[in-house]
Amino acid sequence: MTPAARVQLFALESVTSEFEEFTKLHLGDWVGVSGEVVRTKRGELSVKVATWVTLATAQRNFGDKWAGIADFDLRYRHREADLWANPMSRTTLKRRNDVMRAVRERCWAQGFMEVETPILNAIASGSDARPFTTHHNASTPISSCASRPNCG
Repeated sequence: MTPAARVQLFALESVTSEFEEFTKLHLGDWVGVSGEVVRTKRGELSVKVATWVTLATAQRNFGDKWAGIADFDLRYRHREADLWANPMSRTTLKRRNDVMRAVRERCWAQGFMEVETPILNAIASGSDARPFTTHHNASTPISSCASRPNCG
């Protein structure tokens, strides 16, 4: 199945086991289902849910089914949720990825090499600005942060 492929689930009270619990699922919950694969009257590929199991529950609000995530700050703090809920964000990211790939391939074809510039280091280095220290919750050690990568 391609990433663009969509399959919808539809549950009928007469067919789906534990139908009441199924109706309480939230947008973003992952479920495993078994049932008959059918096409709806509108031609949409669907699974008529017979049995199901919760695989993972959503820990964040993924926004409205149609509008996505409206809170601007939340969209940038939790990019994974925005990419999941907002097709335009996914399209923009894909375009940026394609452009960066094309630039890299052209530079590689002309003999250039890509050099990674670390932003967080154990010791202060690089940059013209005065470095500062920071602490990230995911890592215990204090890191020096380059406020601007070297450009030249």
